[in-house]
Amino acid sequence: PPAHILWPSLTGAVALALFVAPLQPGFGGPADTPKFQFLGYVLGTAHPPGYPLYVVLSNLFVRLPIGTIAYRANLFSAVTAAVACALVYVIARQLGSGRWAASGAALGLATGASFWLNAVFAEVYGLAAMMAALTMALLLDWDARRGAARLIVALAAFSLGMGNHLTLVGIVPGCLLYVVLRD
Repeated sequence: PPAHILWPSLTGAVALALFVAPLQPGFGGPADTPKFQFLGYVLGTAHPPGYPLYVVLSNLFVRLPIGTIAYRANLFSAVTAAVACALVYVIARQLGSGRWAASGAALGLATGASFWLNAVFAEVYGLAAMMAALTMALLLDWDARRGAARLIVALAAFSLGMGNHLTLVGIVPGCLLYVVLRD
C-alpha cells in the first residue's frame, strides 16, 4: 500500500498491540466499566447523556465471535483508541510533520497514562478521542482542498461524536476560530 496508508496503519497497529497486551480479559474494572461492557450488547443506557454512538457501535462490535461479551467491549475501546492514534498520525502529517515525528506523536498519545488506561477496558473515551481526531483531520482536509461538502463532513463527524461524549465540546472554540480565520 502507499505510504500515506501504510504509516498510519502501522502506527495504529502498534498502538493496538500496546492496548491489547494488558487488555482487561473479562468482566469487571474501574467505575463504569462493567456497565459499558454490556450496554452495547443489550442496547441499554448507562446514565445521561446515554452515549448513543457508543451503544450502537459497540453493539456491532460485541457481535464478533471472539472471547466474551465483556472482552469484546474492552477490545472495542482498544480499537477506537488505536484508530484515534492513527488519526493523530494523519493530523501531524497534515500539519507538516515528518513520518517518524508523526508516528512518535501518535504513539506518545497511546502511551500517555490516562489515554492508555481508558483504552484497556470498556469506556467511552477512546471513541471520544477517535471522533475528535476525525473531526480535526477532516477540518484540515477541508482547509487543504476547500469545498463546502468537506466542511459539512467535518461537521457531521463532530455531530456524531457528540452522540458519544460531551467532552467533544472542548474543541468547538478552536475549530470555529480555525474556520473563521481560514475562510
